[in-house]
Amino acid sequence: MPEILQLGPFMLKYNWLLWAIAAVVGYSVMKYRLKKAGQVDKSVLEVLSTALLIAIITWKLSPLLLSTEMWKNPLSVLFVSGSDQGAIIGFTFAFFYTGIKCWKKESLAWKLPDLLSYGITVMVIVYNMLSWKYGSLTALPWGISIMDPNHKYHPVNVYLILVSLPIIIWLWRRPSSLIGSGELFASFLSFFGIGLLVVSFFENQTMSVFVMSWKQLFYLVMVLCGIVLNYVMKKKQVDQLSD
Repeated sequence: MPEILQLGPFMLKYNWLLWAIAAVVGYSVMKYRLKKAGQVDKSVLEVLSTALLIAIITWKLSPLLLSTEMWKNPLSVLFVSGSDQGAIIGFTFAFFYTGIKCWKKESLAWKLPDLLSYGITVMVIVYNMLSWKYGSLTALPWGISIMDPNHKYHPVNVYLILVSLPIIIWLWRRPSSLIGSGELFASFLSFFGIGLLVVSFFENQTMSVFVMSWKQLFYLVMVLCGIVLNYVMKKKQVDQLSD
């Protein structure tokens, strides 16, 4: 697969095109799930759409933010692809925008995270169905080779699909009334975090601290946050029943 797609004078990373397709499918699933739940709240979809737009625009304009050379010819940003650092900045802006909206409107506080559980899981499935991701060397029969058939690697993208499918099935089977309770998001953090952590051990990792990579530490934090949220919610329910 080509790393860069050339569309006339425009260039686009093939990887980002796949993520864009996955994001559209994920958004459509969230919209459908919200509609099936009978919770036609346009403000939820508007916040999600605006947050995604903020992330995309920031990513596209990131060369201007990260390189002073681009200011000599600002229009050249139209013909280059955004950077990975720009994507991180864009999603950070989108995250803070979403957080502010949730803080201003209490009804969005847990509805958005619950819906994102569906969207993120579907995005991961779609993206990994459209691309290959090679992990560390393996002697297992399902290992995939790149050039030399004697060297096989873990098909990490397949592992991610296998981890994500049970989660989206579980989410879909949960009562629609739970959307907005926060329970779906808390469980998603725990389950998905555990799955990603397990898959990460089949990737090529660079150790950072505590014999783990930064990515693995992030997944571990996801799991812990999910456990804490579940505990807080269960305790809150018990307190309400006792009252």
